[in-house]
Amino acid sequence: MDIRRLASSALFIGLAVSGAGAEEWLPVKENNLEISAGSPLDFSGFLVNTPIEEKKRLIANPYGRFAQADKPGEALRLQCASIAWGPPSSGAVDRAFIDRYVRQLSLHGYNIARFYFVDADLMLGQAQDFDFRPEALDRMRYLMAALKREGIYW
Repeated sequence: MDIRRLASSALFIGLAVSGAGAEEWLPVKENNLEISAGSPLDFSGFLVNTPIEEKKRLIANPYGRFAQADKPGEALRLQCASIAWGPPSSGAVDRAFIDRYVRQLSLHGYNIARFYFVDADLMLGQAQDFDFRPEALDRMRYLMAALKREGIYW
């Protein structure tokens, strides 16, 4: 019975969508995907991020949940952003871009970040192990400091 109801609903939706002509749709003219603070897409109010200090460091509380050091009994809800920070995405970014990027993460409602491919950026073109590119290391450290300032753990 439920399968028939689901199939008829899908058929009805399909017919309704196919009836809408292309001339009824307006073209998207905006190509900037940055969220403005205070807009309906600003999710930063759901999880308020304050700059991370010693008392706000992340700990595992006695119940095995993440919490801030100053509130160990209160479990912390984390929304994780996956950051693929490697070539080509990290190669041509400056500090102003990093600041904008981190602000956008906050506006999207993230409060923790997970890094991927950091080694690829740090070691690109290097002949020896642990011979980090200084500019890549500086960029990574600045990114981590910017995340901390914005209240995003890593």
